[in-house]
Amino acid sequence: MRTASEKLAIIRLVEDSGLSVRRTLDEINVSRSSFYRWYDAYERVGLDGLERKGRACPADLNRRIPRSRTRVASCDCSALLLSYW
Repeated sequence: MRTASEKLAIIRLVEDSGLSVRRTLDEINVSRSSFYRWYDAYERVGLDGLERKGRACPADLNRRIPRSRTRVASCDCSALLLSYW
């Protein structure tokens, strides 16, 4: 994983390069999808947008699923069915 300062340096390198974005990224072995994700984040938020974001732990996601199932299961769908027909 790259730090925010490394991502910013790559953005600056691509901007200042006389080569195409594709060729510059190929030369430094950075995928275009990663670069454009970083570039969009930098344009929207600035340097903070390049910071690595933590991801939700799969265990946290699994704890949310039963609640959603309960909510859907307890839904009274009779009004929905009657309005459809």
